[in-house]
Amino acid sequence: MQNWIFYGILAAVCFGINTIIYKVAQQKGGFSPYYGSFIFWIGVVLIFGLFLLFKPSFEFELKSSGLALIAGMIWALGFIAIAVAIA
Repeated sequence: MQNWIFYGILAAVCFGINTIIYKVAQQKGGFSPYYGSFIFWIGVVLIFGLFLLFKPSFEFELKSSGLALIAGMIWALGFIAIAVAIA
């Protein structure tokens, strides 16, 4: 199996499980979607911090980095929309 297929399937599984876990946490905790999003981002920062700690080699290129930043912002807006919808 090619690497991109494996990682694509892994991403789909992780995003599916993420939504279920977030919904259960929201129901059990009764917190606002904004607080839940804040806690979610703490987890994201921890995972990416560990990733960069063990694989620190990356190159900065303005155009690609800008597009990646925009993609991340769009993803974040989508997550907040899901968090509000689940609540």
